[in-house]
Amino acid sequence: RGGGSLEDLWAFNEEIVARAIFDCHTPVISAVGHETDFTIADFVSDMRAPTPSAGAELATVDMMEMLASIERRKDYLKRAMLDNAAGKRQEAERLQHRLSRVSPMSILNAYKMQSEEARLRLIQSLKSAVTDARHALAIKAEKLKGLSPLDKISKGYAWISDSDEKHLTRAGELKVGESITIRFADGKASADVTEVIYE
Repeated sequence: RGGGSLEDLWAFNEEIVARAIFDCHTPVISAVGHETDFTIADFVSDMRAPTPSAGAELATVDMMEMLASIERRKDYLKRAMLDNAAGKRQEAERLQHRLSRVSPMSILNAYKMQSEEARLRLIQSLKSAVTDARHALAIKAEKLKGLSPLDKISKGYAWISDSDEKHLTRAGELKVGESITIRFADGKASADVTEVIYE
């Protein structure tokens, strides 16, 4: 009710009224008197309004404010859901990455890669060894070529052997009347020794 004297507002100080307000299950707004007036009912009510008109404003809802509040809460819930979904997605990606590193297929692929790398290293090592062996063989072959009688024959020398195919290197090994064989690079000839001259 509106303002009035202390006697006019005294009903709101009665114990029976205060207890009734306190025991009421419906929310109660106390709007008694003017802004400066206080009664016991103000202290047991769920909310106090300074005037009856202010109590009416408190009891009614501002639809625009309510809609704005709903929008704010909706935006908050939307952001919270998006943040939560992003966090769950990141966690799933992290777990998937960890799982991929310890999965049997991943381990098998790692072993395959190591095996392939070892195979390539072995092939390269074998190629290097074969190249080195060929080089060493070529050097030895060149040295043997220099010692070969055929190489010397090709340079204008001759290979002389007796009837027993014994290689003769000195005139003292020749005997008059002996048949010898003279080998050249492009063929051979037979001859009889008629004279031996020493120098």
